[in-house]
Amino acid sequence: MFELDEITVNGLCRHEEWQRIRDRIASDPSAARSQEPPIEPREHPDLRDLFPDETR
Repeated sequence: MFELDEITVNGLCRHEEWQRIRDRIASDPSAARSQEPPIEPREHPDLRDLFPDETR
């Protein structure tokens, strides 16, 4: 309809379990691989801010 590739959203809060996963990945990025399914933190929209110095 609008031919948009992306739509920016701002979350107001995070689910408790997701926040625990996010915190774990923030302190140890390799923890993302132990998630089921594995998460690529540099590709996930809610994790990109944990890696600000890296090019996307």
